[in-house]
Amino acid sequence: MEELSAVLLGVYSLARQVSMGEFQDAALALIQPLVAFASATWATGKILSAGVVHHSVHLLGEPPDRLADYEEVKHQDIAAFTVGRNPGRAFAFHAPSLYRERRYAGIREYAKRWQHQNYILTSRVDQDSGLLQWLGVYRGDAFDQYSERERRTMEMLLPHLNEALGANRAVNLKQENAAPAGGAAIVDRFGVLHHTDSRFLDLLRHEWPRSSGRHLPPALAEHLGRSPGNRYTGCWIVASVRPVRDLLLLKVRQRMPVDELTPRQLAVARHVAGGLPYKQIAQRLGLSPATVRNYTQAIHERLGVHSRHELTAQLKAAEF
Repeated sequence: MEELSAVLLGVYSLARQVSMGEFQDAALALIQPLVAFASATWATGKILSAGVVHHSVHLLGEPPDRLADYEEVKHQDIAAFTVGRNPGRAFAFHAPSLYRERRYAGIREYAKRWQHQNYILTSRVDQDSGLLQWLGVYRGDAFDQYSERERRTMEMLLPHLNEALGANRAVNLKQENAAPAGGAAIVDRFGVLHHTDSRFLDLLRHEWPRSSGRHLPPALAEHLGRSPGNRYTGCWIVASVRPVRDLLLLKVRQRMPVDELTPRQLAVARHVAGGLPYKQIAQRLGLSPATVRNYTQAIHERLGVHSRHELTAQLKAAEF
């Protein structure tokens, strides 16, 4: 029990110290002395009649190719169906025994190929997203079965690991959100919100009053699906997105006067704010100095600024 307590303290401490991209690998490394494993899967999604639908999946010690192989046999995964029906419990499985029947030949060979001969799976329901969160740890030796103590340990670990994961995301979202009145969230490719800060939902509901708080509004989700690298500009908000492993970091803020500038005006504005003279800006952008001067005058009028200092302040306020 003392060893478990020490590990959990380490996991919670880690949540405050590392980036979102680093946390899960580091947390899994901390629990290995308690439950030895060669590889692991830490995932979120749904378990339907046709099998697992991953909304996010973190692999340790395995290549992404493994997921493509799994898609071919997931309908035979009776271990996943068992865990999906029993959130809050952990189960130890011995693949050669579990899949000994001929009808499970596909997943039996899959488990052998990917060294999943013995494994523990445990799950819980995430109250924010409504999705199932699960963790699987695997051993390749068919004779190296997990003990009852290890099964119970995994059952106790998962709620803490996911709580620490949420804390890690909260800390990182606060650090990522540079816009003073902005908000940030972690979202998956299906548009399901995994974690948000308090300001994010307020901004979302100002643009879409009927927003559920669990899913992105369809207009925003569709835009991210079509143009994941481009900003979304709505009537009242602007959103930007970047990937964090297999999830997306989404930032939103209220629209500002800077958002009304054309791409060319914005390029000129940034150079002017950087202190470059008109002649040098003209050379960089392929314009004449007179055209740059005209752009600058139009920018000042549109933004209501009268100096480079005021222009810089507006550009900075609009940064994500």
